[in-house]
Amino acid sequence: MYQFKSKLQVLLTSAFALSLVFCLYILNQEQIFFEKGEHHGITPRNALPRVSDNFSGNYSNISSPKSILAAVTGGWGLETWRTETHFLYLNIIMTNYVSLCEFGYNVTVVLYTYEGFEDWERYIDISEYWCSRINSPINIRMELYKLRKLTPRAFGTAGDLTIRHREIFLREKYNYDIFLVQEDDVSVRMVTIHYADLWLDFFSGTFFHPSFFDLEVYGPERYISWREKNGKIISLRDRLFFRRADDGCGGRSYIMTNGLLQKWVLNEKEWIDPSRIKGEFNPLVGSSCWFKDRKKVQLLIPIENYEWKKAAIHHLPNKYIKNTFRERSTILTDEDERFEMIKEEELALIFDSCFMDFKSLNNTLNVTFNGPSCMECLSLPSQELEYNAHIYRNSESNLRGVIVTFKCIKT
Repeated sequence: MYQFKSKLQVLLTSAFALSLVFCLYILNQEQIFFEKGEHHGITPRNALPRVSDNFSGNYSNISSPKSILAAVTGGWGLETWRTETHFLYLNIIMTNYVSLCEFGYNVTVVLYTYEGFEDWERYIDISEYWCSRINSPINIRMELYKLRKLTPRAFGTAGDLTIRHREIFLREKYNYDIFLVQEDDVSVRMVTIHYADLWLDFFSGTFFHPSFFDLEVYGPERYISWREKNGKIISLRDRLFFRRADDGCGGRSYIMTNGLLQKWVLNEKEWIDPSRIKGEFNPLVGSSCWFKDRKKVQLLIPIENYEWKKAAIHHLPNKYIKNTFRERSTILTDEDERFEMIKEEELALIFDSCFMDFKSLNNTLNVTFNGPSCMECLSLPSQELEYNAHIYRNSESNLRGVIVTFKCIKT
C-alpha cells in the first residue's frame, strides 16, 4: 500500500509540473490569438450601425452573470483511461472553466463516466480549481453510469456514454442559462464559450447558430479542420459569415441556451434513447449535428475582426495532423487532398480578402486567388460567395501552397 501511494504521489507531482507547462502553452496560444487580432473594416455595403458593441470583437467581463452547466464526457471509469496524459487534458479543461468563472459566469461542471471510478477524488483535487471571484472552487461533481453497448445501427465507440449528457441537461433544464457538452480531450477556452454566448444572442429567433471548428497543432503551426476549406461566405444583418459545405459539425462539442433546449427537445424520452442513433455515435449525439439536421439549423462562423479564431476548439492529442505527416509526405490523390488540413494563417488570408483587395494583402504565403474577388462578389446585392481552397504539398521538396477559387452565387 505504501509503495502504491508513493508511486501515486510521484505521478501527481510530475502531472502537476507537466500540467503547468501545458497551461502556460495554452495561455500563450490565447495570447497569440489576440496579438494577431487585427481589425479590418467591412465593405461599404455592410458598413451600417452595429447591433451591439458586444460584437465588436472587444471583450470585458460580463455585467450580468449567466449560469452555465458544462458536461464533460470522460473515459476515466475505465482503468486504462487513467493515464497521466488524460489527467493532464482534464486539468486543462478544468482550468478553462476556472477562467470562465473569473470572467463572470456562474459555472457548474459535471464530469461523467462509467461505473468503476468511485474513488475519483484520489485523482481529482477539486480545491485546485479555485475561483477568486467567488472565493471558492468552482462547482464540480462526478456522475457514474453503467456501460451500455451500442446497438448494431451505431458505431465508433464502445458504449453510449455520450448520450448521458442529455439526461443531465433535462434534469437541470430550468436551473441554468447555458448548456455545453464536450469530450475529455478537447480544450474549450473561456473566449470560445463567451463567443458562443454572444452570438447565440445575436442569432436569437433565427435558424442560425454559432459554430465551432477543430484545431490541431504540429510544431509551430496551427492547423484547422479540412471541413473549413469549402463553403460559402454570406451576409446576414450587415455582417459576414462562413458556412461550411461539409455536413460535419466540428468542435467535438455543442452549446445551447435553456430556451433552445426547451424548444427543440419536445419528446424527452426519444431524445435520451440511444437505440434511435444510426451512424457514428459520438458526433451524432455530442455535437451540433443533432439539431443542425433535425431542426434545419444553419451553422455559421463570423469572420469579421478575426472573430472566427474564437470558434477554435483544440483537439489536444493533435492526432489527425500527426497522422497526416506520418502517413504521407506528398498529396497524391483527391482523397489525400480532401482531408488535408489548412493552416490558420492561410485561412486568415482567405477571410481577410473579404475586407480588402487581395492584391493589397500582405501575402507572404503561397496562396493564389482565382476568379472574382470576395469583395467583388459581396459588394453586389443578392449575392453570396462560394469558395474552395485546394492544397498542394510535398514535404520532401519543402513545397506547400493553396489555390483559392471564388465564385459569385445569386441568392
